[in-house]
Amino acid sequence: MKNIFKSILWSVIVLLFGSCMPETEVKPVDLIEQEQMVLVLKDICKVEARFQRRLSLHGKSNSDLVFENYKLVFEAHNLDMDRFKTSYAYYQDSPDVMQQLYDSVIVVLTKEQSELEAKKIEVVKK
Repeated sequence: MKNIFKSILWSVIVLLFGSCMPETEVKPVDLIEQEQMVLVLKDICKVEARFQRRLSLHGKSNSDLVFENYKLVFEAHNLDMDRFKTSYAYYQDSPDVMQQLYDSVIVVLTKEQSELEAKKIEVVKK
């Protein structure tokens, strides 16, 4: 009886500690690399901003148009929705990595905005 109790106790301990161990994330085979993911997310942010502005101006939903624009973004990057979703989910499971991705998106968008503003000033000067 004592041996059965010890066996059960050890089994419970092993199960408890085993369930507390962090799961090792398996990289998807077709994972979008971080550099490309930044560019895709940048383009998606642009789509979102464009339609947020339209929504606030016209007060109506453009969800079908947003989805169509997402498709165009994915096509431009030679991706499909499933591959993007899988990669996004993988990165989302690592909050630090996801934060780095979005920080990089902000840097790229800020750089693009600065370049556009510089061009705008050049045009005005002419």
